[in-house]
Amino acid sequence: MDGLSKWFKSMIEDKKVEPNPGLGKAINYMKKNWNELTLFLRVAGAPLDNNICKRALKKAILHRNNSLFYKNERGAYVGHQLFIPRCVQNISKWLMTNGN
Repeated sequence: MDGLSKWFKSMIEDKKVEPNPGLGKAINYMKKNWNELTLFLRVAGAPLDNNICKRALKKAILHRNNSLFYKNERGAYVGHQLFIPRCVQNISKWLMTNGN
């Protein structure tokens, strides 16, 4: 990553890339936000994606949308009781795979 950072700096400083077109804007963005964009590299074993969390959130949103069509309060209660354990299971699975 240090080599990539040096390459970005050399491209701008040696004027091999103009600062305004697409590549120049991308390099300037990377230089400006380098610490934030490489933060995940400082944590050993940090996952590169969060697909498990995304899937859990999608299920929660789908459940929210489906809950608009419960016919009565009892049906809503049963639907929530069936859904909540699945959410907890997904969150537990994510925590177990990430070592927390």
